[in-house]
Amino acid sequence: DAKDVELVPWGAPFNVPGLDGVELQIEADVDKGRLCTVMHAEVSRKNQLVLQEIVDAVRLDIIHNNIYKGKALSLKFDKDMPVFDFVDLRQLDISKLNYRRDVEESIEDNIVTFLRYPELCRKAGLKGKRGALFAGPYGTGKTAQLRRLMQISLEQGKWTPVYLHDVKDLPKALPYVERFGATLLLGEDLDKAAGKDVAYDEVQKLSLALDGVENYKSSVFVICTTNNLDHVHPMLRRDGRFDVTVPIELPD
Repeated sequence: DAKDVELVPWGAPFNVPGLDGVELQIEADVDKGRLCTVMHAEVSRKNQLVLQEIVDAVRLDIIHNNIYKGKALSLKFDKDMPVFDFVDLRQLDISKLNYRRDVEESIEDNIVTFLRYPELCRKAGLKGKRGALFAGPYGTGKTAQLRRLMQISLEQGKWTPVYLHDVKDLPKALPYVERFGATLLLGEDLDKAAGKDVAYDEVQKLSLALDGVENYKSSVFVICTTNNLDHVHPMLRRDGRFDVTVPIELPD
């Protein structure tokens, strides 16, 4: 009920209705480079078990009824704070996406099949790609293809597609999106974030972030675009990072 909702300033102590001798305070902290929320509680012994039950119930509700899980999302960072929003895919007209047959087959074989049938692919011994790259000039439909893949990933109800506003934030984004379970993480203009003129340390940071995907408990599939494939640093195009490149050229 709305009457039971109480707005609390960030970091200010507050009480739990119905429980005497309980004071909670929520603060921001950093855990292994990831911004997280920490709750401190002072509670009387008689209310300790009741408060623990409330906390456990909230934790389970967040896991099973997360408002972001299974939805198309966008992600950007305000400094280190993640800002999520929902993506409306209803305006996408798939009939306008026309590619050469070899391009369509490459997308189907390397990406779509795994998105639609991840369990069958694993049973057949087909290891999913860690990263895929759409490369081609401006105006060939790379961005529209990203939105199509977001749509496909939602059809099975097993993936959470997340559009990353700035690929440079990939190292910060991966620890967050991994919590959604199987995640399709998409971004544009990889050459601007990992081009040959970008500082080596920045490129290496992106590379190490992709290497770490294999250690996540959940599947994370990273797909990016580039208008200038030759400008993407070779470090990012090794196997185990962006495993497959799909050239999308102008129509013949």
